Amino acid sequence: MSEGGTVILILIGVVGLIVLILTAILIKVKRRRQLTEKWDLSEETETLAKGAHGERTIQGVTYNFKHFRGTDKAPPYFRVNIPCVSQGEFKLTYESDFDRFFKRMGICLELNTNDPEFDNTFFINTNKISFSRDFLSKGENRDVIKELFAMGFNQLMLDEKGMTLTWQKYPRRQQVPIALMEAAVSKLLLLVNSVPHSDFFRPEDQSGWKFKRAAVFVLAGLATISGLVTTIIGTTSFEPLDGGKVFADSFLYIVPLFVLFVWVSVQVLKGRSNSHYELIAVLLIALTAVPLAGFGWYATLNGALDKNEASVHTVEVIRKYYTRSKNNYNYYMEVQSWREGRGSEKFGVSRRFYDDLQPGKVPVGITTKPGAFEHEWLVGFE
Repeated sequence: MSEGGTVILILIGVVGLIVLILTAILIKVKRRRQLTEKWDLSEETETLAKGAHGERTIQGVTYNFKHFRGTDKAPPYFRVNIPCVSQGEFKLTYESDFDRFFKRMGICLELNTNDPEFDNTFFINTNKISFSRDFLSKGENRDVIKELFAMGFNQLMLDEKGMTLTWQKYPRRQQVPIALMEAAVSKLLLLVNSVPHSDFFRPEDQSGWKFKRAAVFVLAGLATISGLVTTIIGTTSFEPLDGGKVFADSFLYIVPLFVLFVWVSVQVLKGRSNSHYELIAVLLIALTAVPLAGFGWYATLNGALDKNEASVHTVEVIRKYYTRSKNNYNYYMEVQSWREGRGSEKFGVSRRFYDDLQPGKVPVGITTKPGAFEHEWLVGFE
């Protein structure tokens, strides 16, 4: 590429970076401006102390609140909670493109309230279908939820701790107006009072999908464990001379196994509101587990099934060297290769064997076998 072309690419990159930074700044300014316009944030405005948390009472009901100021690793948030007893549970957020994609794929199945505006705006994550359908079928409840989210809150959750309203990524360094908190709690109280009595619904049988979910995660866990064990065995007891080629060839088995695992996972996990989150979680495990197991088993079986005669190669030691880590030393030798097209071979050795090595003077004998899958592996040294 010419010098002029390189300069143009650098300029495009710089301009793109500036645009991204300005966009991020504008989004933050817009969020703060929306909060400022809706709630008077002048010096006279009564606000919570930064990072405040505790209890207050409104309309005779005690509620909890917490303002987390955020850290370098965690964004700030503000939440309020009203304890209540219920057999139901759900988590309601804005519907993301991620949720929408998996809904269209037919993997996750969301509760439908028959309110198109509400259903297209919010995502309902629940395993208590009958309870959540009854609660959200009430138009007044949906209206309150819309009002709460319009105030800036972006998560509503009902669980054993009660009804919790959260403003995730609350504007950093922005104090919480007490008027905002009290207005949110007043509306949240309307929802709490609408929660059916604890014995209104019979407990739903969830053993079926829980067993299926557990089975998929157990399978992924077993693949991980077997991969770790066989990788250790395959690289120590049957150490291949070309580990990279063994790993590459094992992909002939890894790819179809991974595709099969994905298909099975989709069939087992699909059909619930949080199926896509569970599917992503198990596939993240499988991305490590399947290649690890594929390589480990391939390398182990390459040696364990090898019925060929061993060969001893007497070769010259070119050099010996060691590397030092924090707590120990690792010892190596480099020898003249007996394989066509290769100049040398490198092996890790014990400290005792390392001390006896005499590069350029005393040759060593290296015993190998050709491998059941034609990947030569190390038997030992003499």
